[in-house]
Amino acid sequence: MPITRSQSAGADNAANFEEVETSATSGSSEVRELRGQLAALTDLVTQQAEAARRQEARMKRLEDLLLQQAAASRETQAPTPPAPVVDVAPRAPSPAPSSSRAAPVAAPQEEVLVAPPVQRPPVGAAFPTLVEGAERDRLMERLNEFRRCSPRVFDGEKVDHWIVEKWLMHMEKLFRDTFVEERDRVWLATHHLDGEAYRWWLDFQDHPSTDLAAITWTRFKELLLAHYFPTSVKRKMEQDLRSLRQGDGTVAGYEREFSRLLHCVPFVVRDDEDKARIFERGLRPSIFRFVQSSNLQTYREVVDRALIVESDAADVQEQREARDKGKAKRPAAEGASQTHSRRPPKHPRSQQRGRGSAACRGGSDRRRPSPCVICGGPHYPPQCPQRAGRCFQCGQEGHVRTECPRGSSPAPSTASAPALPAVSHGTPSTQYQPGRPPVQRQSEGS
Repeated sequence: MPITRSQSAGADNAANFEEVETSATSGSSEVRELRGQLAALTDLVTQQAEAARRQEARMKRLEDLLLQQAAASRETQAPTPPAPVVDVAPRAPSPAPSSSRAAPVAAPQEEVLVAPPVQRPPVGAAFPTLVEGAERDRLMERLNEFRRCSPRVFDGEKVDHWIVEKWLMHMEKLFRDTFVEERDRVWLATHHLDGEAYRWWLDFQDHPSTDLAAITWTRFKELLLAHYFPTSVKRKMEQDLRSLRQGDGTVAGYEREFSRLLHCVPFVVRDDEDKARIFERGLRPSIFRFVQSSNLQTYREVVDRALIVESDAADVQEQREARDKGKAKRPAAEGASQTHSRRPPKHPRSQQRGRGSAACRGGSDRRRPSPCVICGGPHYPPQCPQRAGRCFQCGQEGHVRTECPRGSSPAPSTASAPALPAVSHGTPSTQYQPGRPPVQRQSEGS
């Protein structure tokens, strides 16, 4: 049977309808899936908002508790006793006769309930007793972490300022190494007090005028040092600093003791220059002369100059000892030859001139001047710029070489020169040594 045009069109329409219906069905499933995801996201946002509100409520309660604690603390520190509050507390459980009279009693009753937690901490530490669980956990974790560093315990049994200083420095080192915040330092430090020191801290925090919240780490150090380092000890250490002298010790040892005393009584010096002058006056006289003549202004310059002078003096002393040992080991034959050489030659002038010039030529190439006994420089004492009024033998003031208490032995700068024949035929009174120009003999007035 032939298919008409109308039947063909109807079949096409039916196919199109089925396709549309299928696409609509698939589209509705995607919409449902999107709606489900949107609902889940909405629930998640709602949960997060609810958690934020709960957290905010907890923070608000913590803030209210801290405010109540501060108010109760101020009330306990007031000079007038809280007698009215104590009278109201026992009558709180009894029923009030009317609502108008019960309202004013509610506020004092609330204060009485909050007051007990504000008791002084049983542990010798300045931190609040009312803390939330998270803050308490943080503090305990911090304490356990700090104890793993094995901090020292201070018992205060030996009343020694240096022990207190060492303990405080040890604590500050641990604070820096473990990144302890300022608010936790006093709390951690007082956990490592024991014996008499712990008793002192308990007595201090139990005093009515003590405000634990206002005690910083700096203030705690001041209180501890004031207890173990009274004014009488400070005065004694000030006297020790001003009377400190180097004596027979080294400059480095003297500088260490000077710095140790000054650390305890820093008020003794006004500035760095005053510190340099006090240190300078305590140096050994043989070092003090050279340091003072340099007119240095800073403490560090004075210390460095004193170390250099001490090192130069040690070198000169070694050279003198080596020279003395060399003299003691000279053979007797050499002494005999020197005695024989003192006989005047037939032609003293010509022989002395020729021999002296030859020795001078040879000596100038073999040896150099020893350090000056006056300033330690590479020249002979008569050539020293500071020779005025000083002895060419020992470098001291107040006498000349002929009056030197060390004897008439030659100065170190001329120790190694060989002896020459002496000439006494009216020649000028000079000392001629190989390897150096003739030097005029020091007069009594030089």
